[in-house]
Amino acid sequence: MLKIYLDWNVITHCKKGDRYEDILNKVELYGDKFIFPYSNAHIRDLQVKPQTDKAYYNMDVEILTSICRDHLLNLDGNKILPLFCLPENYLKELGSTIQIVQNAELLSPSLYVELKKQIKSSISDDIYKSIQGAKPQEVIDIIDKYIRTQTTFKGLENLMTSCLPQIGKLINVEAQFKCICLGLDLFGYRPENKCKVITNIDTDASHLFYASNCDYFVTADRKLRDKAIAMYSYYRIQTKVISPEDLLVLLKDSEKQYVSFDYAESCIEKYGTPRIENDGAHYTIMSSPVFGLFNVCHKLESYWGYNGRIKSGLFRYCFQNTPYLYYDEIESFLNLFEGFISDENKESFRHNYVSPILSRDISITDKAKFDLEILDKGIHITLLSDPFTPVPCPMMQMIISQ
Repeated sequence: MLKIYLDWNVITHCKKGDRYEDILNKVELYGDKFIFPYSNAHIRDLQVKPQTDKAYYNMDVEILTSICRDHLLNLDGNKILPLFCLPENYLKELGSTIQIVQNAELLSPSLYVELKKQIKSSISDDIYKSIQGAKPQEVIDIIDKYIRTQTTFKGLENLMTSCLPQIGKLINVEAQFKCICLGLDLFGYRPENKCKVITNIDTDASHLFYASNCDYFVTADRKLRDKAIAMYSYYRIQTKVISPEDLLVLLKDSEKQYVSFDYAESCIEKYGTPRIENDGAHYTIMSSPVFGLFNVCHKLESYWGYNGRIKSGLFRYCFQNTPYLYYDEIESFLNLFEGFISDENKESFRHNYVSPILSRDISITDKAKFDLEILDKGIHITLLSDPFTPVPCPMMQMIISQ
C-alpha cells in the first residue's frame, strides 16, 4: 500500500468547511487502500498550545485519528518501526515527555539569530545569492563546496554536528538529518519567518525525516517543499513531494489500478527490466503498487537465465525507501486476493497460503504457496513467500499466455 505522509498544516486544515476538506472526504472513501502514518512530529505540532482552545485541540486529535488511524512511525535507535497506536493512546503514554521535548530549545533564539548573521557576513554576496536561487536538487552541493573551500569541515553535515554539540551528541539518523535541515536555514536557503521559533524549525525537520520513510510527502508550504526536495535529493531518497491538490488525483488514480490485472501486466514491461550498473541491477520502484502491495517487478528474461517465450514477471515488495510493512498491509492484500478466488478454492487458499504467510514462523512461511488461473485473461499466478525480505512477505509470479 502506498504510504503517504501529510504535513501537519494539511491535516489540521482537513476539517469540515476548511481548505482541505476534500482530502478528508477522499481518505474516508479510499483510505483502506492507503497508509497515512503519523509520527511524534505530528504530536509535537498538536501540543504547541493545546490549553488555549480545548475544543479545537480535541478536533485536531480527531482529524489526526480519522486520517492516520493507528499507523505510527517510531524511531528505535536507527531503525524505523511501524507500530499500531492511536494518537490518543500515544498522547496518554508519551504526551508529557513530548511536551518537554517541544518546549526544549536546541539553540536560544538570540544565538540562532547571531549564527545566521555570522554566516551571512562571512559569505560573499554572489555565493549567498547562488544559495538562495539554487534549485533544491543542487543547493546542498553548493553549500558543501563552499564549506570545503573555506574551512576544514567536509561539508554541511560535518559542520553542523561539530558546531552544535547538543545536536551532534544525539547520534542517530534523525539527528543527523535534522542538522542538515537546520543548516539550510542558517545558510539562507528558504529561510523561515522571524516569528517561527527554533523548535518549530526542528519539528518541520522531523516531519521531513519521517516522510522520507514513505512514498509521498504532502505539503502546501513552498519553503518546506523545497527543503524536502533538497534533502531527498542529497540523500538519494525516492520520496516524492507533492501538493494537496496532487494528492487528490493520486488517490483517485491509484485506486483504479489497485485491482487491475491490466495494470499488473503493463508493469512487467514498464518496470521489469533493470538498469545494469557495475554494482548490479537497479529496478525502478512502481508509482502505484500492484494489488496495493508489490512495488517492484522483475521481468523473467535472459538476465535471470530465462529464455522462454511466455511473458513472466516476479512481483515483490522492496524494503528500500519504505523499509517496513504494517501487518494489516499484508492482511489487506490477502483479503483482496481472496476476492479473485472461487468459493470452492477459498479454503485451500486460507490453509495453504494465508495461514502460513501470517504464521511469523519462517519454517512455515517458506512453505506458503497457492496457484490461481485467470482463464479469461490467460494469466497464471503463483503466490509464494519471498525468501529475501527481512519479514515474511508475499511474492507473486505472473505468467501471461501469448
